[in-house]
This record gives sequence, structure tokens and C-alpha cells, in this order.
Amino acid sequence: MLQADGDNLRLGRGEVYFDRFTTAGVSTGERFLGNVTALALSTSDEVTDKYSSVEASSPLLKSVKIRRTVEVTLTMDEFKFENIALALSGTVGSASQTSGTAVTKQFVGTKQGRTYSLDAFNVSNVVVKVAAATKVLNTDYRVDLNWGLIYIIEGGTIADAATVDVTFDKPSITAYKKMVGGDADIEGKLRYVSANAAGYNDMLVIPKVKITPEGETGFISDEFGSMTVKGKVLSVAGSDLYNLYRLTGD
Repeated sequence: MLQADGDNLRLGRGEVYFDRFTTAGVSTGERFLGNVTALALSTSDEVTDKYSSVEASSPLLKSVKIRRTVEVTLTMDEFKFENIALALSGTVGSASQTSGTAVTKQFVGTKQGRTYSLDAFNVSNVVVKVAAATKVLNTDYRVDLNWGLIYIIEGGTIADAATVDVTFDKPSITAYKKMVGGDADIEGKLRYVSANAAGYNDMLVIPKVKITPEGETGFISDEFGSMTVKGKVLSVAGSDLYNLYRLTGD
């Protein structure tokens, strides 16, 4: 009598890499996605069926596959900018900030209980005035120096509809990351290298996949946040004799 083999059971673990292509389809190198808690590959076929018109029961004469779709789904835990961009169809870039001393910013028609941005980071020496009167920190306003935000305190002496003048210093920042989301077409190469808790190890390579968002990207939650993306596997002719994906193992 044949028996099941527990060594063939799978408890999957491993490393997932994604090589995001440029808009011209050029490789940028495989980037480790960090902690990926789920990775699945699915195949679905669309078929057309022909039934007999000769017999009353109309038995099936022929069933022909006309279209095959292969999809990959993965869930990421690490909120790197590049991962967020995959989940939100975004593009990651860089920006810089030039230094400035006694930079001025004016806000017209302000309102108590509202926050106003200086459009600068890591600011210092902040002075807030209405007309010639200097306002008092933590009595009339609060400031977030890191993000350059001014909050006008309710009940303070900065009245509604006032014109507020702010002066501040800002340092030079050569480069910081920014992400613009919404409309990027994302294609690239996916690689999974297993390190399974149970089962033999293998490597899955998908030479070209088009990534689309799937579900929510959680920023605030009582649980650890995660991001799920889905990708449609695209055919690549002549790619080392495999055109959808390749799975190799021990």
C-alpha cells in the first residue's frame, strides 16, 4: 500500500525580490522586498465549448482553451517607499532642500485650531508675528520643527482671519525620498528563493509581471500594517526557454 510522504508537505518561507523595469523596459536590479508573508501563483483558463445539436441531451463535443491567465499575489509587511509604490501604483523619486536664513512665509486669513505648512523640513529659529507683535510659542502657536508645521492654538492671541508672518531657518538637504502615487504602470521581474520550514526548497522566477494594487494599504491600525499586490504574468519570448515562469528545485 502506498503512503503519503510528510517530507513533501510545504510550510513556505523565503526571500522575494523584484526588479522594477524603467518605462523603457530596462532592468534596474533585483530589490529585496523584506518580510513577505504570503506568495501565491494561480492559473486560470478561459475555454469555449461546442455542444451537439443532434441529440436532445446536447452532449459536449469539444472544449478548447482560448486564453490562459497566470497571476501572482504577494503580501508585504515592510513599509519601504519602494514597497508602498508597488502597492499604490506610485513612483519613487528624490528631492532636495536648499538652505535658507530668516526665510519668510505669510499666511493670510488664518484660523485658530488649524495647521499651516512652511514647506520646509528640520526648521529652526522660528518666529511668528502678527503685524509687529511677536507671538508666544506654546501659548499662541505650536511648531513641529521636523516637518515644518505651525499650529495656531485655540484661545491664543492669534485671532481668526489674522495675517501671520513666520520667519525661520532651514538646512540644506541634499536628497530625501518622495513618492508620487496613482498612475504608474509597473512591470518587472519577480524572484522567490525559498528557505522553507517544511518541504524541499526551490526557486521561482517570473521574467515579466505587471503589478496592480490589491486591497488596502494600511497606515493606521491596531495591527501591524501590510500591503498586497497582484501581478499578471506576461509572456516573454525566448527567455531561456521559458516564457511565463520557471520553478527549479533540489
